[in-house]
Amino acid sequence: MMYKKQCSAYGIARETVGSVRRIVMLYDGIIKFAMQARHAIEENRIADRFNNLERACKILLGLQSCLDFTQGDGKIAHILFNFYVTTNLRMMALNQSRSVKDCDGIIQDLKKMRDTWEGISNSTSGGDAANTIPSQESLSAKLESVAVSI
Repeated sequence: MMYKKQCSAYGIARETVGSVRRIVMLYDGIIKFAMQARHAIEENRIADRFNNLERACKILLGLQSCLDFTQGDGKIAHILFNFYVTTNLRMMALNQSRSVKDCDGIIQDLKKMRDTWEGISNSTSGGDAANTIPSQESLSAKLESVAVSI
């Protein structure tokens, strides 16, 4: 039953929220689950840590599966692919290390990437700003500068 509600909510968002804004919302979800996993690590709640990290990883894998390597020169897709794979591996490693410090680092990196997408969302303009995506060069430069710093 809960799954149907989530799908329904996503369907509504898909019709009413622009594509870049949806990416920001997905990052919000990843960050939320990572923060919940952090609290579970602190409180030694093993099942909650595992479940929240799994939820965060599923969103990352969903984002990764939507990458289009045929758009432009594929540079943006490669940058994001590497970010998603690296972040996913770091999250899975938290199940072994149970390190609050490592979890904080992941959350910080996710927030940087989320804020970059938020900036892209806010800087779009045109008739339908929510659905306008910046040029490949602009987007690539912004994402690469964040991914390299991480």
